[in-house]
Amino acid sequence: MKKKAVNFQPQMDTNIGNKYLLKEFIDEGSFGSVWEAVNLENNKIVALKIPKDQERGDNTLSEGKEFIGSCHINVVTLIWMGRIDGLFLINSEK
Repeated sequence: MKKKAVNFQPQMDTNIGNKYLLKEFIDEGSFGSVWEAVNLENNKIVALKIPKDQERGDNTLSEGKEFIGSCHINVVTLIWMGRIDGLFLINSEK
């Protein structure tokens, strides 16, 4: 079973694994917070959503995986979803 993150408090200039660097807080909603982040693998700026409820099952949190890479002018494009160091993240275009 994968380790899950609990009580993660995102902050500016925080590294998440070797993959993301949080740069600027964008907004927060009922589902979680959204940050502008740098994808350290390709230096692209992305939007990174960090769900508040990290204890929900991966199947529930990742039900949108089937939409990764889908494009529509009215929907944000999902790039990646998964866990890094136990923290569930949703990477989308900014």
